Amino acid sequence: MAAFKNIFAFSLLNFGRWKRDYRVWILLAFAALLTADYIGGYAAYARGEGREITFCLLPLLHYPSWISLRAPKALFYTLFILLVCDAPFMYKITPYAVLRSRRNRWWIGECVYIAMASLFFMLFLALCCLLITVPATSFENAWGSGLTDYIFGTDQHSALELLQMYPVGIDLPGDAVRYLNPMECQAYTFFAGWASMTFLGMVTYLVNLLARSRFWGVVAAAFFVMLDPVLMQYIYETDFWSPLFSPICWTSIELLDYVNDMSRLNIPLVCLLYGVLLVALVAAIGLASKKIVIEVSCDETGD
Repeated sequence: MAAFKNIFAFSLLNFGRWKRDYRVWILLAFAALLTADYIGGYAAYARGEGREITFCLLPLLHYPSWISLRAPKALFYTLFILLVCDAPFMYKITPYAVLRSRRNRWWIGECVYIAMASLFFMLFLALCCLLITVPATSFENAWGSGLTDYIFGTDQHSALELLQMYPVGIDLPGDAVRYLNPMECQAYTFFAGWASMTFLGMVTYLVNLLARSRFWGVVAAAFFVMLDPVLMQYIYETDFWSPLFSPICWTSIELLDYVNDMSRLNIPLVCLLYGVLLVALVAAIGLASKKIVIEVSCDETGD
């Protein structure tokens, strides 16, 4: 029980700095603005035409990335990397807390914090989607005509005409909207997004530990984010094998074999891959943490 308390205390120590860290607030504000920009067009159409729209819009934000400045995933994952870029998280009290509660509880607490921070970030995006669609929000397990009209059109306007009347920032995952219900897509996207962000946070933490720097971890995590749209460019040339090499690709519901018969990805395989990667990263962080030197610095007064 004492070990769990120590691990939880290290996690809370990191969350405690959020109150006075303006970087965190700016990143969250930017994430909210991006979400509004991407899905605001669909919400505006639903409100303006008296349509309903589902609140399960995370699949839109995790649409397969292409090489574009408006690729949703690339921007959101970059924001999350900036949220955890200062791993390992060191404060004046950290060396004393490590001495008192043992080193292994410290790095486990840091890993728990990264997982909790990624969970919070995904919950924040889901909440933004809900708030942006008010008052046209539908809580039924259906996409709502506010989205489906952009695929099938209406009796008065084609889908192309709707795009001209109510421009949108991102495309719909059309096949998922046709064949799957929104809550299934939301649940998969949420947990896959949580796992992928945790993966990026762990990579940042591990590389920073090994390099003794807070620069190379960000570079390593950013590499995986930028790799995602590059692999998507070659998805047809590689017969749909390229997404297997990017944990960020796995968050897109459109790339599952439930939607695309040519895809190599399915939910059991994705769960297995994320599990193996995260366990391996945690084990590597544990080994690297044993070798890191934690220095205690004193000011001129000796405090």
